[in-house]
Amino acid sequence: MVKPTDIVNQFYQTWNTKDLDGMAAMLDDDVTYEGPLLSWNGKEEYIKGAKEILPMCGEVKVIKQYSDGNSVLSILDITLNSPDGPIICHTADQVEIHNGKLARTRAFYDPRKIAKYCSP
Repeated sequence: MVKPTDIVNQFYQTWNTKDLDGMAAMLDDDVTYEGPLLSWNGKEEYIKGAKEILPMCGEVKVIKQYSDGNSVLSILDITLNSPDGPIICHTADQVEIHNGKLARTRAFYDPRKIAKYCSP
């Protein structure tokens, strides 16, 4: 049986490799994403939003993870490639896994460093 942390880490790898097809395959049809700057509802909207911001994304690096059943909390450093140079976004990412797919993600970070580069 695949552990929820393995699923989440594989998903982060799809961000690192900018693999939209791999990302889509790992999302529940009714997936939700909630963050300080963006929210997406459903797989189609998630992939559309990811496609828009992937060019800005550098590396997603896992610092620490905690798991409780199908819930995974990851502490991440996400490198964003801005026109002004790289920005490290320290992030807490809480993911719920249902039937082996990402069903809900809530990201917590300070949006002040990146707000001017993200469109709502």
